[in-house]
Amino acid sequence: MEALHLAALCVLSPGDELLIPTPGWPNYWTQARLADAVPVEVPMPYPYDLDPDRLVARMGPDTGAVLLCSPSNPTGRVFDDDAVRAVVAAAREHDAYVVADEVYASLTYDRDPTGVAALVGDSEHVLTVGSCSKSYAMTGWRVGWLAAESDVVDEATKIRESTTACTPTLAQHAALAALEGPQEPVREMKAAFAERRDYVADRLDAMDGVAAPRPQGAFYAFLDPEGYTDSMALAKRLVREAGVVLAPGSGFGEAGAGKLRLSFANSMERLEEGLDRLEDALSASVPRRSR
Repeated sequence: MEALHLAALCVLSPGDELLIPTPGWPNYWTQARLADAVPVEVPMPYPYDLDPDRLVARMGPDTGAVLLCSPSNPTGRVFDDDAVRAVVAAAREHDAYVVADEVYASLTYDRDPTGVAALVGDSEHVLTVGSCSKSYAMTGWRVGWLAAESDVVDEATKIRESTTACTPTLAQHAALAALEGPQEPVREMKAAFAERRDYVADRLDAMDGVAAPRPQGAFYAFLDPEGYTDSMALAKRLVREAGVVLAPGSGFGEAGAGKLRLSFANSMERLEEGLDRLEDALSASVPRRSR
């Protein structure tokens, strides 16, 4: 999160626009505003793959940066290589940056992950954000990084000296141990997540009245339950009546209205029970709003 915040402070000037393909992680909006910039939603159509034409059409003289999160939080989609190349090329033409949020990159299930900067061969216009939190289950250690051209990194370092100074030594050594140590536990964790992804995707696909694109990465599924427009009200009802916690899609931008984010970072037993409860609750006879 700090790396994303520093990236915004370094590449966005007051009044610049940060283009965010949505549904997207809510912190991007805040980080843009903290840089006195303007967050701009660019909704992606179902199944939430990256539509470069929509993003390129929205670029203009005020575009300071484009935020790409792949695999995506909240949709679990992995963006197509050609679509990413088109967005980076257009950003370059507008003298804008691409901020690549790749914290879920290691949890890419159906192909090997490739970072945006490596994919396009352009480190001048691409800032890469990564983290140990997801890959190594180190959420509480708060260790991440920002990779970019030296002039951007130098400016980020100046800002950080006045805020955080440095990551605690203990956490740095933990990150080194994770990155340089045996990777078999990481592969085992990814295989477990892939198994849960398959189970969750198959269960959702079999539910009447629920559409959900198959997650290709991360550990989220993004549900579109038929007949609902108020995702906050639905999420509260599911907590109250079914004991199931899902994030309301409205928190991820207008494109998430009426939808829900499900996390499958849990045991198979709890996922089975949770999906049973969810299916029963959604199929129950309750008042619904029409779209």
